Amino acid sequence: MKKIAFILLAVATLAISLNFKMMANPFLGKWQLKSKIVQKLENGKLQEGFEKNYKPNKKIYEFMEEDKLTVIEDDGKTKEKKKYVVEGNLIYIGKEKTEKNQYIFTFNKDNTVTLNQKRIKTKEGITFEDIEILTFEKIQ
Repeated sequence: MKKIAFILLAVATLAISLNFKMMANPFLGKWQLKSKIVQKLENGKLQEGFEKNYKPNKKIYEFMEEDKLTVIEDDGKTKEKKKYVVEGNLIYIGKEKTEKNQYIFTFNKDNTVTLNQKRIKTKEGITFEDIEILTFEKIQ
């Protein structure tokens, strides 16, 4: 009887531990890039921009523990290893935590996550904005 109680306790502890890890890092697993939107604005007016929609499995981001990320393109033909850090509602993708690789993320009801990056510079009275919006869909 004590063995069964111990096993049940161990299983429950493991399940709770895994759940807390997911809550601490909601990105763990594989995500496919669905779309990318890039916009360049001057004083709030669109100067150039594009939207690219990706085919399934074209670009996969595999977020692993210990802040390791593998980007897989074209069904495994290209692999790139990166680092990432999640803090609050921010994710940094790249070697260092800088404004250049910082995204604000939002989880959506349709099993997707949106990463938004906005950089603003002012030069000679003109405000320049670079906006990038990435949408990912969870696949594992």
